[in-house]
Amino acid sequence: MDKTKRTEPKECCSARNVLWYLTFTGFAINYMMRLNLNIAIVSMVQPKPKNNISLTSECIIESDSLNNGTILSSILRNEAVVNSSEIIGFAWPSMHNLTANWIPPNERSRFVSAYLGSSVGAALTYPLCGFIIDRWGWEMVFYVCAMLGATWFIAWWCLVYDSPKDHPRISEAEKEYILSSLAVSNAKKHISIPWKCILTDITVWMNSLAQIGGCWGIFTLITNGPTYFKFVHGWSVQATGILSGLPHLFRMLWSYIFSMFGDYLLRSNMMSRTNVRKFATFICCGIQGLFMLGLAYSGCNRNAAIIFLTLAVASNGAVSTGPLASMVDTTPNYASIVLGITNALVAIVGICTPVVVGALTYQNQTTHQWQKVFWIATGFLMMSTLFYTLFSKSEVRSWNSPEGVNGLPETELMMMNDKKKEIDTKKNKNENGLMYSKEEIY
Repeated sequence: MDKTKRTEPKECCSARNVLWYLTFTGFAINYMMRLNLNIAIVSMVQPKPKNNISLTSECIIESDSLNNGTILSSILRNEAVVNSSEIIGFAWPSMHNLTANWIPPNERSRFVSAYLGSSVGAALTYPLCGFIIDRWGWEMVFYVCAMLGATWFIAWWCLVYDSPKDHPRISEAEKEYILSSLAVSNAKKHISIPWKCILTDITVWMNSLAQIGGCWGIFTLITNGPTYFKFVHGWSVQATGILSGLPHLFRMLWSYIFSMFGDYLLRSNMMSRTNVRKFATFICCGIQGLFMLGLAYSGCNRNAAIIFLTLAVASNGAVSTGPLASMVDTTPNYASIVLGITNALVAIVGICTPVVVGALTYQNQTTHQWQKVFWIATGFLMMSTLFYTLFSKSEVRSWNSPEGVNGLPETELMMMNDKKKEIDTKKNKNENGLMYSKEEIY
């Protein structure tokens, strides 16, 4: 039995814990920079009056719903085409590379929950920006976010390394634990990128499809939520900030809870890796779609609207145990490339959602028009759930490494299969009256 795999580092805070906290705060700041315009634009623009009826807001420039959607979509269009911002454009795929290099397979769900620091960033952005705008004006929002980003970058530069082998302060126990768990599913030398295999693998596309569907729903709510509550329900900027941010705290909380549950299912061998990822995707896309449908029919009921929106956003937190983790499971050597391709497609979703909302609600901020917005989001969510459930597999792909391509079995899968056999054997012995401790089994 592999004893080194059970050894925990002696230091008070392991290198993996430091990476988790910095990843969490990094994604929080990432989304603060990404979303600050969504709340600032409510104060930067004044909707054009329709039929001599004026909507009130803080007036800086003249605009309308269609133009607002164009402004917001242009941010994501630049990300998709130019990808010039390290924080926004490169953060997600580069983190998947670190996840593949640092995190053992049965810890990935919980670690990837750090990506949902983005939800905390969103939750903080709306009320914080609402407060800043109310006190000092919308310009100060961008200065504050810039200072937070610069401070975080200094900490990241000093404390994070590409792999356990490169880290100067990691303990030998933790290093051996990580390296023995990852085995050779992560290549030890440079290998060429199998573009044809990546682009023709159905599992790669199912993971991408799940992200596209889930992000269409979450982007609809994140990007356009403040506008919806401001002009449909008549909330103030500060109230819009607080009530738009609250659901994202629940998203992070649910992500962390469900990720621990998902890792427990894997460690205890209660469900296969594929079924755990499918179950999580059903939650983050399918259940989100049901709550989105409830939001569509909430009408002018403010309480129902905030409840359904909160539940829709929160349920998406299971994405850290679903397609995001599956990308690392299936292609650890190319996880950053796969997520980069996926994020390019998701960025197109980010371009489309505010434009669709602007086109449907242009000078027509009615519950009926917003109902159409939520119907479209529900359609994408349900479609992605169906296809992922039918066709996805969360197994290491044969082309992940040269050994796999040459027909040799992946060591990571061998370790998982050996562990499954070991657990099954001990369960059978246990049924015959022999008792084993939890440490012996796991």
